[in-house]
Amino acid sequence: MHGIIFLALQDFLEERLGPDTWPRVLAASDLFEREYFSDGTYPDAEAESILNSGAMALSISREDLLFQLGEHMSPGLLEMGHSVGLVRDGWTSMDILENLRNIFEGFVSLNPGMSFPDIRTLRIKHGEVALAYMSKRRMCSLIKGIVQGMGHHFSQPIAHTEPVCMLREAHLCRMSFYLNDPSLLRYVDIQREFGLIHERIQEISFFNQFKGISISNKGLVLRFTKEEVLVQVNRDQLMAMKLEGGTYIDAPHLRLGLEAKVKEVDFRQGTVVLHRITLADGALGQREHSRIEPGEPIEVDLQVEGRPYHGTLLNLSPGGVSITLDDSTGLDEMMLFAHAWVRFAIPLKWVETGDTLELGPPHIEIDGNLLNVGTLGNSSGVARILFAKLSPRDQNMIEQYMNKRHDEVIPELKAMVAAAQAT
Repeated sequence: MHGIIFLALQDFLEERLGPDTWPRVLAASDLFEREYFSDGTYPDAEAESILNSGAMALSISREDLLFQLGEHMSPGLLEMGHSVGLVRDGWTSMDILENLRNIFEGFVSLNPGMSFPDIRTLRIKHGEVALAYMSKRRMCSLIKGIVQGMGHHFSQPIAHTEPVCMLREAHLCRMSFYLNDPSLLRYVDIQREFGLIHERIQEISFFNQFKGISISNKGLVLRFTKEEVLVQVNRDQLMAMKLEGGTYIDAPHLRLGLEAKVKEVDFRQGTVVLHRITLADGALGQREHSRIEPGEPIEVDLQVEGRPYHGTLLNLSPGGVSITLDDSTGLDEMMLFAHAWVRFAIPLKWVETGDTLELGPPHIEIDGNLLNVGTLGNSSGVARILFAKLSPRDQNMIEQYMNKRHDEVIPELKAMVAAAQAT
């Protein structure tokens, strides 16, 4: 463990409990008169012993101590990062998290003998960064405290989720840090908001997906109560709502979109009862890219850190691809955010390239990162790959295939609507 941690812990404990605290904590750890220096490296066992003694002195848990220590260290770490040029001017919390690995590597190059944990980060969107942490030290609480401290420094409230944690017997910690504006409550006063819409006789827009194709139409509010709303809308939209079990709503007077669940659909009347209405995560609550489901099996070759895999395309978008793997042995959360390469053929007979047509199917090879690994039904594994920046050619090919699938899928949806009206 690097000496900076010991000195920060000393400063933190003395600030909380007084200047005579450090000798007492050292004595309780059987480390009488031990000295630590900022350029030194010391046994992890000594750090653990001091952490446990410090936690007892504060009457808190080891994890609470690490979290509070992280908050305490954060301003100093930011100042240090700026002073050596590893943290750029203009960066805020999400920018620093995105570049955390490079920052750590920079500290190591400036401090020979220093080591750092295996931390991998990936910027999911402007206000969210996913982080994977692997270390036998299991100090994930320290990371969370440092991030919380950064949020205070930049006046950016930050929240996090941690579905996987080494403290819960996992092999790694997987966290997601995101900007959290407490003013954006998810509660919706249905009578007020939909009362305004009904009073003004305004149309509202609905957004759904069917096999990855975006379905959007306008509708009218017929009536409402404190808990639900009856609306009339295009029957294609009704079918998409029913299949998804919900919908997203864009109301003219609201800055954020709404998310609603379907309670009851009447195809003959062209109406749907919506309930459990909350604020969505954005203006429309939609994905950045639609994910198209292929109409026929598409074989995919995948490599993750040079290890080959084979599977079938589950869905595709300009942002990434999901693959059902024939055998996912060796592919797990430990490879999170690792470099990935995919190759597959897009089933297009002809491809437009400028003013000419080329015979298909075109093959696409794209670099990216492994975003997650999961399961689907009886499948051995499903890998989701986030693409790096697409070339104009690849972008063009994927968009042409998405348009082709749109022309194939919409008639399917209309046939389902006709069948529903006939029953």
